[in-house]
Amino acid sequence: YAFQGCSKLSTIDIPNVQNAGAYAFAGTAIKSVDYRKLATIGDYCFSDIETLKTVTLPALTKITEDNYNMFKGSDNITSMILSKLTSAYYLFNLQGKSDMTKFSAAELTKIPNKMFKDCTSLTTLSTPKVTTVGAYAFENCGLTTLTLSQADTITPKAFANNPNFTKIILGN
Repeated sequence: YAFQGCSKLSTIDIPNVQNAGAYAFAGTAIKSVDYRKLATIGDYCFSDIETLKTVTLPALTKITEDNYNMFKGSDNITSMILSKLTSAYYLFNLQGKSDMTKFSAAELTKIPNKMFKDCTSLTTLSTPKVTTVGAYAFENCGLTTLTLSQADTITPKAFANNPNFTKIILGN
């Protein structure tokens, strides 16, 4: 709850912080999250931030049942880079983040159910190590082409209800 509700707080410089608790930045006015060492994040940590556009969290490795709501209500995010993210709890999703154009998680191996549902502006997805795709993961998503070269498990309806796809490449 460190800065929760500081509605005019637009810049927070914390280059060496490794842990942020629940609701730590909720309801602030930050525009960008670029915290290089932040590896542990509490639930709702970056929730309800209307001004939040870009998220860069290269040290974050897991999204669990304890923090999967970390971006809930922060629906104007346009870019998210989670370089070391290896796993995301099955309820974590970016559903409804209609402004998001770019998502990158180079180490992610599973795309949870509904992860990109209604991300209608998504044009760039970089998840080269994904092996499993959850149900409705790309429903009503803006992607037109998708390459998941390591994918070997596709859940039923993983690509359902997406009129935008023109090309999908799966597996080797």
